[in-house]
Amino acid sequence: MKSPSRFVNSFVCVLLATVLGWTSAISAREAGEETYDIELVKTAETDAEPGAEKEILEVSGRRVLTEIHAVEEGEWIWQILRERKLLEKRNLSELLDILKKLNPDLTNLDRIHPGQKLLVPLTLAPAEGVLPPPPESDPEPVTAASLEDLDLKGYTVRPGDSLVKIINREYEEPDAAFYERYLDAVRRLNPSLQDVDRIYPGQVIRLPVFTPEVVRMPIEAKAAEEPREEEIMPELALAPPPESSVQMGPAPASPDPLRDDLGRLFRALDEEWIQQGQHHIPLKGRGEVNLRADTYPMIDLSSGLKVIVDLHHSLPGDMASLIETTWDHYRIVHLENGNDLAAALDRILPECDLGTLYHRGEALYLGGTIQVKLTGDWILQKDGGAEKGGRTFLITLLDEHTPPTPLPVRDYLARRGVTTIDFPPTAGPEAMLPPPEPVLRAGDDLPDLVETLMDLHRLDFMRNVEIPVYDKQEGADFNLFVKADYLLEQGGEKLLLDLTGVGSDIIPLLRERDLSYLSLAGESDPLAVVSRLLEFLGVPFDPGPVDILTTTREGFHNIRIRIPGASFQDSAGRSLVATTLDLPEEILKLLADKGTRVLRLSPV
Repeated sequence: MKSPSRFVNSFVCVLLATVLGWTSAISAREAGEETYDIELVKTAETDAEPGAEKEILEVSGRRVLTEIHAVEEGEWIWQILRERKLLEKRNLSELLDILKKLNPDLTNLDRIHPGQKLLVPLTLAPAEGVLPPPPESDPEPVTAASLEDLDLKGYTVRPGDSLVKIINREYEEPDAAFYERYLDAVRRLNPSLQDVDRIYPGQVIRLPVFTPEVVRMPIEAKAAEEPREEEIMPELALAPPPESSVQMGPAPASPDPLRDDLGRLFRALDEEWIQQGQHHIPLKGRGEVNLRADTYPMIDLSSGLKVIVDLHHSLPGDMASLIETTWDHYRIVHLENGNDLAAALDRILPECDLGTLYHRGEALYLGGTIQVKLTGDWILQKDGGAEKGGRTFLITLLDEHTPPTPLPVRDYLARRGVTTIDFPPTAGPEAMLPPPEPVLRAGDDLPDLVETLMDLHRLDFMRNVEIPVYDKQEGADFNLFVKADYLLEQGGEKLLLDLTGVGSDIIPLLRERDLSYLSLAGESDPLAVVSRLLEFLGVPFDPGPVDILTTTREGFHNIRIRIPGASFQDSAGRSLVATTLDLPEEILKLLADKGTRVLRLSPV
């Protein structure tokens, strides 16, 4: 275990190099820095020119390692510089200045001719006895010794990996500065890694391991030390675009709320959102398009599709067509200034081809014993949705008329394969629903169920009562008594309940005597018993099924849960749901929040 002080000191050294590098990059770009460029380059045939003559010269107070290059047919200056990795250096502007001084006849960098001899500057170092240039020219180098205390791990690149994806997996929502720090450390730990934007499956790279405390550590300013020539290392950075680039579009405002909201939402959809650094899109031998990711963020979809979002509709149509016609898996979505999150998603989501997409007002039904009707701003079913082994995402934009989905409902839907995305996420602690109340049990047989319902309505009743239908005392020559399982009076009227069956011949006689009679004999469906008994007693009820709306939203934004059962009120006016199901705790909490209690029925 390395000591925290040694770890922090080493990390500060790495950050110092990054700070000086950022200063150089910022100095090299003016306020009107462009957001994208297209570089017409060719693929390098070789990494270096065999037998090239090298010489150290002194130019403008710098010791310059130079190489003589004979221009060949079809070459141009940017190709020559790219083959030598010079476009990746943060001191590119100074290199170009020295290139012109080394070649006085090179008045136009875009015009070179075959056979022309060029002196190409490869590395720069301060001349002996001369003060180094201002820190914006070169970043402070960091030696391997300064990284020896940094915790490391070996990582094998997986298919579809990028360093941005790895950072997002390892560290929760890192800021822009941390991306730069991390990538800078990766470059220094892996000298053979020529381009951090290009890693391949099976490749083993050394990654720094940072604790959350170090991730949040502020960068401390430190005086730059004079670099030694042997320590100067190539730097991969967002260099100023070459003079032959086509450049358009204003630099984006920062922060950009719409860009950041889109990023949070697509990450919630388990898709990669890239808004740091630069996208390099090759044009199949004809060149390369470079887009600044903060103005043109990209959704790197798990399907392999890449959707570039033109946040301010500043990417010309011919540039977008060039990208889309070159690569089938690239798509460009143009947004307009003033588009809100809803309008942006209406444009972006259909282009992502993530699965079946439901728009506002379109409902998705989840089957099963407890049915659910989902409506929201968008519903996305990946790989056929939850019922086919995929995933379902319910996206709802919150406002003053649209409260968040209760946590128990989100938990219940999650168990059914539905991820609920309320946006923006609520700040602070969520409102908690009351704990579920104890479930009422109606007993295991028909008499228990009947007596439970009569008790809920505070009805007095007698069991096993003989009711005279004809009596000698009333002048009849015979007596006729009917045995009732239950006798009760309601509003001066006698009500008889028969659970065993008195015979169909007796029923007309009972009605002739104005006796209200209900036979439940042979009824095995407890819900039918509830409905028939409540109707007989004159109690208002809904035979079901029972629909529960989870929030007070408008209908096209709501979630409806349908429970098989009947609903009614007891004598105190309290709502009850009678059902044969053992309801999940999440639904019991939802019912309790609505003041509803559950009557659990058993087969009779």
